[in-house]
Amino acid sequence: MRPALRLAATLALPAAVVAAVLWRSRPPAALPESASAEVFSAGRAVRTLRELAGDGTPRPVGSAADGRVVEAIVARLRALGLEPTVQRTFACGIYGTCALVRNVVARVGPPSSGRRSVALVAHHDSVAAGPGVADDLSGVAIVLEAARALAAAPPLPRPVLLVLTDGEEAGLVGASAFVERHPAAREVGATVNLEARGTTGPSFLFDTSGAPPWLEEALASLPHPVTTSVAPAVYRILPNDTDLTVFDRAAIPGVNLAFPFGVVRYHTPLDDLAHLDPASVQHQGENALALVRALAASELEAGPGDPRAWFDVLSVAVVSWCCPREIALVAAALAILAAIAIVAREPRPWRSAALGAAAALVAPLVAAATAGLLVAALRAGGALPRPFVAHPLPILLAGWLAGGAGALLAPALLGRAAGRPGLIAGAALVQAAGAAALAIVLPLASPIFAVPALAFAAAEVVRASSPRGGRRAAAADLLPSVVAALVISPLALYLPPLLGVGVVPVSAALFALVLSPVASAGIDGNAPWRRVPGLGALAAAAIAAAIQMALPHATASSPERLSLAYHQGDGVARWLAESEGGTLPRSLREAAPFSAGAAPAFPWTLPRRAFSAPAPALGIAPPRVELLRSTVRDGRRHLAVRLWSPRGAPVVALVLPPGALASAALDGLRLPPPSPLALRDQGGHRVVASVTAPRLGHTLELEVQGEGPIEVVAIDRSPGLPREGAPLAAARPATAVPSGEGDATYATARVRL
Repeated sequence: MRPALRLAATLALPAAVVAAVLWRSRPPAALPESASAEVFSAGRAVRTLRELAGDGTPRPVGSAADGRVVEAIVARLRALGLEPTVQRTFACGIYGTCALVRNVVARVGPPSSGRRSVALVAHHDSVAAGPGVADDLSGVAIVLEAARALAAAPPLPRPVLLVLTDGEEAGLVGASAFVERHPAAREVGATVNLEARGTTGPSFLFDTSGAPPWLEEALASLPHPVTTSVAPAVYRILPNDTDLTVFDRAAIPGVNLAFPFGVVRYHTPLDDLAHLDPASVQHQGENALALVRALAASELEAGPGDPRAWFDVLSVAVVSWCCPREIALVAAALAILAAIAIVAREPRPWRSAALGAAAALVAPLVAAATAGLLVAALRAGGALPRPFVAHPLPILLAGWLAGGAGALLAPALLGRAAGRPGLIAGAALVQAAGAAALAIVLPLASPIFAVPALAFAAAEVVRASSPRGGRRAAAADLLPSVVAALVISPLALYLPPLLGVGVVPVSAALFALVLSPVASAGIDGNAPWRRVPGLGALAAAAIAAAIQMALPHATASSPERLSLAYHQGDGVARWLAESEGGTLPRSLREAAPFSAGAAPAFPWTLPRRAFSAPAPALGIAPPRVELLRSTVRDGRRHLAVRLWSPRGAPVVALVLPPGALASAALDGLRLPPPSPLALRDQGGHRVVASVTAPRLGHTLELEVQGEGPIEVVAIDRSPGLPREGAPLAAARPATAVPSGEGDATYATARVRL
């Protein structure tokens, strides 16, 4: 076979595996309403979802729309023959936010009688800016459909608790109320939490809490698994929380499911029925029901198990094993032995192995650098002003092609000096080093390198027992890349849609790791054309980037996030425009003289940067703080204050400077220790907030460091802009929408206590 044809043939198989991974991870087709009673039907769930969503009014905690959904949930559960209860209580979450929440709890099956229960959890509130159909009303509809399927089937060995929480978007408040105060929380042995990161995509098991002994059975129960232990390893580094975080803090293990694509509509008005994929609902529901049934048959009373690592194989089954650190170190040792065996027959083995390792390292570095330059150029040209754009496929394709370019160019440049055995051995050494490093730093992510390292060792066994140049030896050359494609390519394919275009260089590097083994085996270091495939991949990546430059970054169906606000305080009134893309459209700049650059709107909202413009003073009554009591004990002041909003804003908060607050209670309810994420995002400030504030306000008891006076900031927030902001709202283009809290009006007052 000619060298060029041999290279094409060696690349074809891992490329086919990558395509199969992409194809197989699609969610299954939605089942109709006529499906068997014991199975999950997206047709039935979407019908329920449509009734719950109503006219699409947002449902922030405490709103009338949220209350209407609570009533509808209760009615649905009663129609199934269940006896739901509503936990109506004032509670505080780990972000320092308090609210009057309404959790709905129901039991499927008899009382626990001392046996642990399985909790199926979703939240029924939404952000203020959108209807929250995917996030997380779809989870509520899935819970209701799963309850119907459970009731239609033979009884499970354990009861199932349906926990529909409130105030998740306000800071995990409802989950905190359930875990801390509901008597049924004490019987929960496992949690299945349902979330949505976007509006489409497969149901992804992206997180686990604790080291549950039942994890292997849970993973094996997934009917169409899309999961990897790399996901929880990465997720725990990111600034994200779900209701499962609260259960985890209470030492209740569980798993998180979410469909992750369509993030461009997350927390916006387009998180609606029109953009929700019923296939995603089907996949999420099938996974949730299968997990509940598997956990109900598991030994939940057992203590923690051994840590496990895992990954799915073409969404057919999950391969899992305990003790990922030990397995990764064994894989590293075997890969090193394989590399030694490969180069042992070379005249200068250590030089060949070192050059091969250099090539294996150069490949992902070249890939990441190329993709990084393309992303930087597109950002500078305005084509990628935000993490999630309307048409991301060209830049994703450019990243994948950059990965191929790195994998092809490295052996082309170093192959003559290293030799083919040296290139293969070097790739094995790099996989071994990666496995050992991750075993120490991030054991759950070790499959990225450990599994391909084992494949290198197995390939060398096959190669050593085969005639040189035979079919078995050729198959051995393919094995490491095929295995790497199964393990690594899902990450390379899905990290950018999950986390944004900023991780395209990571995706490129991962693809280089997938293709490096076959490129090393397939490229003849002496061939005059050896650089042509890599340069061709680079050219194709540049063409894809040029196509990205020509496409709009936002459309009416995939809009940019652009929230507006009015703020009055400290004798200053201003308009604020928080733009996801870091720039403002001309129409807004023509409507008001906004600042040239963005800055944190407040010192306690550091990650959120906004443009500001002078605004008319509207005479809005600021929030009030009344000192009720002040005493000094043990070098600390103990204050009691009343905080309220004279204008009746539903959100009130007191902001204390960094390091000042030792403890706080709101209406006698002591706040839990703050989340590290909250402290980081608030620049060390402590924010004590209520998002369902009554007219008469709240009493706060504060224990502050030192005996001297302290300056605090009182803040209140109401939804929407004052009527004077109508021209600004009208100037927002059709390709931009508010997100999260949405448009709002703030008033602040500095108070010395």
